[in-house]
Amino acid sequence: MIAELSQLLDHASYDQTYALAIENNVTGKRTQANRQRSYIALKKLYRFDPTYLPFVALAYFWSVTESTSRPFLAFQYALGHDYLLSESFPLVAHTPIGSMLSVARFEANLSTQHPNLFTPITQYSIAKNLASSYKQVGYLTGKVKVFRIPIKPTLPVVIMAFLMAYLNGDRGEFLFQSQWVKALEQDTENLHKFLILGSQKGWLTYQRAGLVISISFDPLLQQLSAHGHQN
Repeated sequence: MIAELSQLLDHASYDQTYALAIENNVTGKRTQANRQRSYIALKKLYRFDPTYLPFVALAYFWSVTESTSRPFLAFQYALGHDYLLSESFPLVAHTPIGSMLSVARFEANLSTQHPNLFTPITQYSIAKNLASSYKQVGYLTGKVKVFRIPIKPTLPVVIMAFLMAYLNGDRGEFLFQSQWVKALEQDTENLHKFLILGSQKGWLTYQRAGLVISISFDPLLQQLSAHGHQN
């Protein structure tokens, strides 16, 4: 639902009137019932809670990121909030670049993770939605035949990944082992270059001395907390 999420965040990020945005039908739904269904589905995953730091971080980085990278921001947030998405990522990560990744493989992965939990129709629907999500983010490409491709995360996406891990309680070297940072698929030295650039923008404090790494988001978190509690 990246299109609906985009419309809501673009419309209401600054004054946080997400529910009002639905009432004003910024997503262009034809009926009140459709508007409510969209909002309930989005709210279940993204919360739209101005006191919830992961969502406030998403809204913030959304405002400083070009539109082509925004699906990756939404993906980084969703990794920590949608267990089916999180469980499916190893399948994608272990698929070599250039290899096919069919909906049937997503179905098989679901069946392995949750045997006999879903009906065949529901399992196919979930698998199809997962494949679509990875295409929107940039891990997959193709219509009839879908292939694995390398991703190209931008600076805000990388910093968002580290921030999600930081909010999860990870520190130092453990940040690099988190699901969010691993999903960037970047080598360690390249990640350090991104962190240096992020520190230059004031998004984090970063120190590295040999094997000792110190990363703190305290200044940014104070800024996000202040923004999130406005209005």
